[in-house]
Amino acid sequence: MIVGENVKKKNVLVIEDDQSMRDIIVLTMQHLGFMVTACHSVELALVGFTPANYDLVITDLFMKGLGGIEGIQLMRKRKPDVPIIAISGGCAGMPREMALRAAKKIGADEVLAKPFTVERLSETVNGVLGA
Repeated sequence: MIVGENVKKKNVLVIEDDQSMRDIIVLTMQHLGFMVTACHSVELALVGFTPANYDLVITDLFMKGLGGIEGIQLMRKRKPDVPIIAISGGCAGMPREMALRAAKKIGADEVLAKPFTVERLSETVNGVLGA
């Protein structure tokens, strides 16, 4: 994504409880020209989530407290058209493929299985945003 001086940067919300994964996603999004807000929980992300402030959401599915599935449902109620990418490595109770299928079923536009490459993340973001 090329951002010119007169073009408003798009805002992305990253919800990921793993600090290293969150850092990788944030740096990738910044490199692509996005302004990034990063949160370690769905609860924190929802505090500032309004219909006008995000052009894209990238969320993990398994976190303490509300998980990404519940988060996607709540974000869809507030802003039905926001593109959402769900990411997951699975957990002890649910393999990642099953979790990612569930995320697609409840409203994620795209899914990524962890681990993924920076290139794959970039391709997925560009695909979802039609860039």
